[in-house]
Amino acid sequence: MSLKRIAVVGLGLIGGSLAARSRKAFPRVRIVGVSRNRGALARAKRKKWIHEGTDHLEQGIQSADLIVLCTPVDTLKSLLKRIDRAARSPVVVTDAGSVKGFLVRWADRQKWRHLRFVGAHPMAGSHQRGIEAAQPNLFDHALTFVTPGNKTPDTAFRQVKKFWAKVSQKVAVISPETHDRLTAEVSHLPHLVASLLVAGTDPQSLRFAASGFLDTTRVAKSDPGLWAPIFTENRKELLRALDRFGSQIRRAKRMLQKGNPQTLRKILREVQKRRAALE
Repeated sequence: MSLKRIAVVGLGLIGGSLAARSRKAFPRVRIVGVSRNRGALARAKRKKWIHEGTDHLEQGIQSADLIVLCTPVDTLKSLLKRIDRAARSPVVVTDAGSVKGFLVRWADRQKWRHLRFVGAHPMAGSHQRGIEAAQPNLFDHALTFVTPGNKTPDTAFRQVKKFWAKVSQKVAVISPETHDRLTAEVSHLPHLVASLLVAGTDPQSLRFAASGFLDTTRVAKSDPGLWAPIFTENRKELLRALDRFGSQIRRAKRMLQKGNPQTLRKILREVQKRRAALE
């Protein structure tokens, strides 16, 4: 790729880690950090994850060959509009958001002047937040989904695919709709269920929570400002996933009511094998 300048917008866990990884993966490319958090900019500069930083979006994106948005999903539309207005020449933009359908469909309907958008989502992260939790190896062996729309330019798609392949090493190209269905089941639903487990447990009982409960609900510590918009924007698929999960809860209740340990043991054994195969 003939990249000379990459702008990373948002220097939290994902953006900070991506800047650090890009600095290593593209040693001849200038990495620019854009963040309203001046402390994050200072830390990224001190760590040598970025060459320069600014809290002004319009300034940070100038002359960039590629812009990566690493901000909450409910900020992405407005950022894309601002970038298109500020850009002085064609520029490729990708993102790291956890919901794709609403954004890619919306981007397809826009009449962009300079912006060439290609949706993406690296399946990497943590319940921790902020650049303090960022690490250069966060994307090692992670899978990144690239989700082109009906009007995604081929040249921009190829450039974004190569970029994420260099960052995360594994890339899967799927439709935005397929992406949202998959992530609803393996990412969004688990986060929501973990939160509901905490919410539905008596506070007096929580005092005695041990490793099983803590491991199961770890992701409930995640940033609400990040996850509430994810749940909202992917609510159609998340509601479907909740319905399927609800059927499993009803099934479990019926088995417990019958008090048949053999049936329970059989189900648990099947689940155990399926889970073990994921390692």
